[in-house]
Amino acid sequence: MVGTRGARFDVRISGIERTGVSGPLRQYRLYFLNAAGKIETAPYEFEAPDDQTAGRVAEAWREGRTIELWNGERKVRCWGFSNSANARCN
Repeated sequence: MVGTRGARFDVRISGIERTGVSGPLRQYRLYFLNAAGKIETAPYEFEAPDDQTAGRVAEAWREGRTIELWNGERKVRCWGFSNSANARCN
């Protein structure tokens, strides 16, 4: 993948290319969080046709880290929260 956090870039992960997608793409943001549940860096921003595809992209970028996936003001999903930080995931 080519890109930097806080920048928009084209998603190219096996099986998740734009090719063959009909309809508009949605804007997503992926935040990486520390052990206290605080945002560590600027988000990755990308487009995907739906939440399921965006979740697959997020999982590919996760690398075992705690993350949150957002679409606009809607939290789509989160991964890797410990019990102490789990309240943020709800």
